[in-house]
Amino acid sequence: MADYHFVYKDVEGASTQWDDIQRRLGNLPPKPEPFKPAPFSPADDPDLAPKSKAWIDDRTSAELDELEDDPDLDDDRFLQEYRKRRLAEIREAAKVARFGSVMPISGSDFVREVSQAPADIWVVVLLYKDSIQDCGLLLCCLEELATKYPATKFVKIISTECIPNYPDRNLPTILVYNNGAVKGTYVGLHQFGSRRCTPEAVALALCQSDPVLNDGQTGSSSREGIIKGVQKRFIEKFVADHEEKEDDDYNPPLKRSRPFPTRKQARSNQPSKAVVCLDLSRTSTATSLLFISPLPRSASGTKERKRAEQTGAKYMVMAMMVERCCCVRTHRFLALFLLPLGFTLLASSRGVVGILDPVDFLALQAIRKGLEDMPGSDFFSDWDFTADPCAFPGVFCAGDRVMALALGDPRAGYPGLQGHLDPALGRLSALAELSLVPGRVTGPVPDELAGCPDLRFLALSKNLLSGPIPAGLGALPRLRTLDLSYNQLSGPLPPSLTTAPALSNLILCHNQLSGTLPPFPDSASLLRLDLKHNQLSGPVPSLPPTLQYLALSHNTLTGPVDTVLPRLTRLIFLDLSSNLLEGSIPGSVFEFPLAALQLQRNAFSGKVEPPQEDVVIPVVDLSYNRLWGAVPPQLAAVGRLYLNNNRFSGEVPSRLVQGLSNGMQLLYLQHNFLTGIEIGPAAAAIPVGASLCLQYNCMVPPFDTPCPLKAGTQKMRPVYQCPDWRA
Repeated sequence: MADYHFVYKDVEGASTQWDDIQRRLGNLPPKPEPFKPAPFSPADDPDLAPKSKAWIDDRTSAELDELEDDPDLDDDRFLQEYRKRRLAEIREAAKVARFGSVMPISGSDFVREVSQAPADIWVVVLLYKDSIQDCGLLLCCLEELATKYPATKFVKIISTECIPNYPDRNLPTILVYNNGAVKGTYVGLHQFGSRRCTPEAVALALCQSDPVLNDGQTGSSSREGIIKGVQKRFIEKFVADHEEKEDDDYNPPLKRSRPFPTRKQARSNQPSKAVVCLDLSRTSTATSLLFISPLPRSASGTKERKRAEQTGAKYMVMAMMVERCCCVRTHRFLALFLLPLGFTLLASSRGVVGILDPVDFLALQAIRKGLEDMPGSDFFSDWDFTADPCAFPGVFCAGDRVMALALGDPRAGYPGLQGHLDPALGRLSALAELSLVPGRVTGPVPDELAGCPDLRFLALSKNLLSGPIPAGLGALPRLRTLDLSYNQLSGPLPPSLTTAPALSNLILCHNQLSGTLPPFPDSASLLRLDLKHNQLSGPVPSLPPTLQYLALSHNTLTGPVDTVLPRLTRLIFLDLSSNLLEGSIPGSVFEFPLAALQLQRNAFSGKVEPPQEDVVIPVVDLSYNRLWGAVPPQLAAVGRLYLNNNRFSGEVPSRLVQGLSNGMQLLYLQHNFLTGIEIGPAAAAIPVGASLCLQYNCMVPPFDTPCPLKAGTQKMRPVYQCPDWRA
């Protein structure tokens, strides 16, 4: 049996006590030093090094997101920088409105979502119906554009909810809105390439005149930048689609070495693979066209082919500027010229068919519901909302907006309208003129009219309107004429009307206005102020020197006017009659270029002293006052002179009697205290056409002349009323 020997090996460097004794005796060599490996020092990892700000700025958002999840990354400064950058990106993204889809809205949401959208948001509205196939095709294109351009708002609304009775033949319809106004109208699919329309073709058409589409990421909303982006996507899409179909749709090469077919080839239905679209750089006098065409296979000798072989290009893009007189003629010319050559028109300019703004359309419907014809009137018989509202009687449009409304038949003898004025008038934001023929329209003047900033002319006279005058009318910046006369309006005159910046004609006569008149600033541009036949009281305030027509008669105004009238040197008509005015009559008023001076039936007193020799005012009526003194001879050239029912005394000047022979038509001096008349040889006979009344004075014997019935039957005053009477 073999012997087995076991050798026990301990850890390297270890020894026994026996070995230690032998080494001390010198029998064994010294014990070697145990092996000690060098300390481990890992290599520098660039990913774990501290990150500088420049390094962080060079990383994309995806790379930063990956680094944030790295468990080995423990750099507090990096995390702080990363969080700052992410917060800045979030804030920047929040500044841009993002929609990203086609949002459905209802008719009640239209004003809020479309008309009242922020000024920096473009809104693309699709009028559609689910039962129409073309609407679904265009909706698919818009949904793709909505994802590419999330900063542009896309909405869709059923056509009849937006515009009642809107014809289906016009669907689909696109309306482009910005800042509450319609900027573009597209009817049908023919402007986008018919049923071969693509999102790129729709985008190109939408951006022809305005930067409608915006992705919110380019950092620039300039028209040029957006247009170039749309053009680039359109060309890339065309090239990609053409290359996919090139093998399947390949036609034999043309015999002639040019990119366009001949007339013979066009007649033989051999279209060239070219696409034509309108470029976006358009002006009022010209249209820039963009042509994209594949280079013909047989054009090896042409300059285009040689250049293509050098650059590797397969397509030819050309631009053409076409002078135009109007859109319709240009498009017809292009259709006649390009279609026989085999071109496909993908995009054109604005639609030729006009569509009224939906807000204006709904406003007209509301106005029609509030008014109706009086018996014998047929004004509204042609208001058929299945037709173009701009062709309605009394409706005047500019583009797609209502600019003027003339409600009622203005011809003489035709009855007017009845009903009430709907507040929807205020939604006609482009309205410049609004008039209403005489009728029986009741109710208040809508306060909403203050929402028509372009309103220049407002005439609602001779109806039965009641309530106060809207104060907001005075804030309209362009309002020049306000005529609410012959109604039943009440309350005070709004002070805002006195400061209206452009108001030149304020006609509020024959109402029930009350209170005092507010003062008018000198800066006012008022030319005509007609407030007669109201219930105004208090003094006559300061008036602008620009006034040419002033009528305040038949009120209860009080106080003097000697400080107000001298400033109104441009007056051509002045009527302050039938008030309670007092004080003296300024002599300067006789120098104004007046056609009529009517101050009768007041409490004016004092002498009448015109400063000039001959007053040439056609009509002067100072009757029924308390004027005294001698009859001024300077009034001999007046056409019709009323001085009756005053306290004039003395003799009638011979110049006045002579004036009857020189053209004066009427001279009323009855009911005064005159004691005689100076009749010269030339004035012995009063012309037949002239009228002179001198009864009820202190003349003995009385001067018997034909007088009006209101002068009474008494020929002479009683003696006790004539203290200066002489036999």
